[in-house]
Amino acid sequence: MPSKRTGSTLLGMAFILAATLLPAARIVTPPEKVNGLSARWQWALDHGRSHATIIVYASRLGDSDQRRHCGGEKPGKRLGSLLGLAAEESGKNRTFFLFHNPAPESSRPGAFTKLDLAHADSRITPLKAPICFLGTFPQAESVSLLTGLFKSVSEPDLARKLLLAVAVHPLHDMVVPFLIATAQQDKRESVRRKAVFWLGLHPTDRAVRFLEKLLESGGNDDAKKQAVASLGLNRHARATAVLLDRAEGRGPEDIREKALFWLSTKVRQALKTGAGSWKNRKKSDALTALAQMPTESAGAKLAALARSNGDANLRGEAVFWLVQRNDPRALPIMREILANATQPDRGE
Repeated sequence: MPSKRTGSTLLGMAFILAATLLPAARIVTPPEKVNGLSARWQWALDHGRSHATIIVYASRLGDSDQRRHCGGEKPGKRLGSLLGLAAEESGKNRTFFLFHNPAPESSRPGAFTKLDLAHADSRITPLKAPICFLGTFPQAESVSLLTGLFKSVSEPDLARKLLLAVAVHPLHDMVVPFLIATAQQDKRESVRRKAVFWLGLHPTDRAVRFLEKLLESGGNDDAKKQAVASLGLNRHARATAVLLDRAEGRGPEDIREKALFWLSTKVRQALKTGAGSWKNRKKSDALTALAQMPTESAGAKLAALARSNGDANLRGEAVFWLVQRNDPRALPIMREILANATQPDRGE
């Protein structure tokens, strides 16, 4: 029986062989005289009218949270090496947006049917389509293009992906009004819900006020649950205050439970110090086992760990399990931890 080392070696050789046999993607770029993202986008659509084309452009994103939602701290690195782009196009402050512009026989000319963010390695070569790289553009140009494309699409799945593509740009003055208008006016329920959720990436007074108002409204519970999730994602100080208020029992029970869950997530983020050691992972396993015990003493031990354990990561886990057990000690402990943690954004 081959060893694990031998198996890993064979797997690596298989990947190398596959990369060697697969044809390299042909890359085209618009003429230098075609300036601006919208003009280059139109050039790419015109160029791809006779055959399928992958259209790629990059936007300069500097906020780590936004980059994380696009697939990691350096979303361009793998893609940059695949496309053979210049090294400076693979920096950590850029996110690549990929669009599939199909051949006319498969869809209407000039339309695109797919948008992928960052993790595009496995999706380019199999399509055997030329890649049109438009370049790297300022965030404002990127938002303008993406919001314009959003208005032209009817497929809900593509619309939801475009919402994320817009939301990861930290241009609050442009993005927040667009997301709020979509949440209020779009006819597709799944798209409205996503617009509400992605407001969580924007720690502004306007975004949080809209989410708070949505919770106070007589709207459906699904929209309110998305609002709670968005507040859980949002770093604005008021977002945490609203969640604490809801967790106290204002409103329906399922909303209270959602608020408690997202508060526990905020607590774990506030306490997280990095990857734990092997020894601490064993303690985490023991903590999970303790949380499964339906006894008062188990709850008391979890509460004690959450309040004063020397390992911050384990404290966060203990809080999580207290919430899962619906233990009334969870909320005051979370309130205390969040009050003592580094203060979140106050908004803009």
